[in-house]
Amino acid sequence: MSEKTALEFCDATLNLVGGCSHASPGCRGCYAQLCAGTQQKAHRIPLYEGVTDWVRGKPVFNGKLTVAPPEHPGWLWPLKWPGAKHPVMGPGQPSLIFCGDMADVFHEDRPKAVIDEVVATMTACPHITQFLTKRAERMATYFGAPRPEETLRRWKRHFWLGISCENQVWFDARWPHMRPLAEAGWTVFVCTGPQIGPITLPDDFLKFGPRVWLICSGEQGSRARPMNPDWTRALLAQCREADVPFFMNQMSRRTPIPHDLFVREFPAVGFANPFKKCEDVA
Repeated sequence: MSEKTALEFCDATLNLVGGCSHASPGCRGCYAQLCAGTQQKAHRIPLYEGVTDWVRGKPVFNGKLTVAPPEHPGWLWPLKWPGAKHPVMGPGQPSLIFCGDMADVFHEDRPKAVIDEVVATMTACPHITQFLTKRAERMATYFGAPRPEETLRRWKRHFWLGISCENQVWFDARWPHMRPLAEAGWTVFVCTGPQIGPITLPDDFLKFGPRVWLICSGEQGSRARPMNPDWTRALLAQCREADVPFFMNQMSRRTPIPHDLFVREFPAVGFANPFKKCEDVA
């Protein structure tokens, strides 16, 4: 867990599970596998033990999946954490915890019982949890399953459900699984990171307006594939037209964000305005 994170769209990160495997071309330069491999090598962190293999001098996720033991402090941390002193959404707003930035919680081989444990922990905490996956079908099946109404109400207040889509092919493949969740009232978001090709948002995404969210992000690292800023400008224009909140996280290779693209908004969470703008964030 970390209250200090380089990710601008959350206040903290928490990892209760480890491990992943490549799902699509966007995984090639995954920062999580680099961090998992180097941290385990340097510090022998059990959660990342054996989850990567070293290939041509770099760690690569190998499909081994892990879970933090019951005594790990991470299971209690979100329940005890008072929240960010300066939440990214602004004073008096909920804190955002990105759960699983170093793994895919909804990996197809992750036991459902483990996912249940993670979800139960995050349900009990007073903050908003962001889940982000490339396994859209499994996430949609999990949260779309029949549940007691009170459970669904609580989950919808606490969870933002996101998918990573690096180009048009993978947006078109993953978004249809998430659309029913958006229609059912969940807060659903799409992260284009690492964006490696242009994307045109379909009408059945844009129609949700401020009830969905788009995060744009480029790839990092020495071999990062470039992200054309005009791809991002086209997405921003679509979001503006449809009142979809837009968040520019970073350009590829950590190049400066162009002034016209430095827009950072969040989904509506009881705001008077349809979405929270970056200039409102303390």
